[in-house]
Amino acid sequence: MPDPKTVKNRLHIDIHASGGRDLPIETRKKRVDAEARRLCDLGATLLSDLSEALEEGVDHYAVALRDPEGNEFDIN
Repeated sequence: MPDPKTVKNRLHIDIHASGGRDLPIETRKKRVDAEARRLCDLGATLLSDLSEALEEGVDHYAVALRDPEGNEFDIN
């Protein structure tokens, strides 16, 4: 799409790639980061990650990305 994004997404997608909370957070982080790299190789753009949350002891990790058309989505 040639037009820039002007409004929020109508639909927000979360991709669950971590394997679930039964796995250690380090394993989940590796899986999420691997999927983020794969999608960036296909044209997505990394926006942010929750690495600081891990330092604070939060048992959740996610990465925010944007597709080539400007739609934002998360991998967790």
